[in-house]
Amino acid sequence: MSIKALVMCGGKGRRLNMGEKPMVRVGNRFLIDYVLDELWFCGEVYGIVTGYTPKTERYLRSQGIEVVRTSGKGYIEDYIEAISILGLFEPILVVSADLVILRENLILDIAEYYFSADRMALKAVNSDGDAIGINIIDGMFLDGYQHEVTYKIEENEVINVNTKEDLRRAELCLGIQMKRGRGWWKG
Repeated sequence: MSIKALVMCGGKGRRLNMGEKPMVRVGNRFLIDYVLDELWFCGEVYGIVTGYTPKTERYLRSQGIEVVRTSGKGYIEDYIEAISILGLFEPILVVSADLVILRENLILDIAEYYFSADRMALKAVNSDGDAIGINIIDGMFLDGYQHEVTYKIEENEVINVNTKEDLRRAELCLGIQMKRGRGWWKG
């Protein structure tokens, strides 16, 4: 299986209020690194940035990741703009850069689930049914409705870091994993 991925990292980060959110340190790593590590199976990974995230843009380029700068109108508007710029007419994985992924191969499992389902799109949700920032959409049908399948993520498999409280929770969960010897991340 090969799928292309867009890592959405162009937001203002106002709720967290610590500068460019993808470049905030969680433990000893940048927030964006937790997502990038989980995209190892993707054929191509693109960093979607805006004028709000110049440090993130430089970091991604230094990591050899192709960057697409969009207008910064909003999450959905920016991934639609990026898909159009790149000319992608296939299923595309769209992942928010502000996720700490605590279950190894979670995004791979989500992609495999999508390809086994008979739907055009996928939305990953938490136990409350809230979207968490992992989606698959078909670039061929951006202008139309895409009937989606839902993938439910268990509690503490992913933390969407939007506030300082989320950041503390992520660091606590990572600390617990380190003590249990789950050293699957690069540190």
